[in-house]
Amino acid sequence: MKATGPPSKGSGSARANGIGSRSIGWAMTETTYLSSGDLSLLAEREVGAGVGADEAALEAVAAYPGSAERGHDRFPGVQVKAAALMTELLQRRPFERGNARVALLSAIVFLNLNGLDVEASESDLAELADLAAQGTLSLVMVAAAFESISVRMIAPGEEPLDPGDPA
Repeated sequence: MKATGPPSKGSGSARANGIGSRSIGWAMTETTYLSSGDLSLLAEREVGAGVGADEAALEAVAAYPGSAERGHDRFPGVQVKAAALMTELLQRRPFERGNARVALLSAIVFLNLNGLDVEASESDLAELADLAAQGTLSLVMVAAAFESISVRMIAPGEEPLDPGDPA
């Protein structure tokens, strides 16, 4: 299944973990977005079952990273889209509790689904989420942070890139 825009509510893959709108390929050509259902599932896993949510706000959050303006991607780049997802979750606060934790987890899962991982300590990630939740960091600053800590995931059996190799 191709994902060219954010999935609608209830759409999702049949993957074992139930997260993401399509199965991930290692030669990423399209962006995989999280649905509002995916965000709810992440909230349940992070905060616990029964966490209430504003469904309209959750739908808006899920659509935000894939939005377009005048026919162009509003947020070009995976890290910028992850920052848009995180900051929108923090601003809209769709869950009764745990919004900062869910926002950070959602951004990391989004990066993972799109072939990137993060190399940062838990305390650094928590500080990033706290500063963004306080409004101290803009979307651009959060995107820059994700740019600086994200690394390409290596597929099973794939050789890591040689740091001196320009390819």
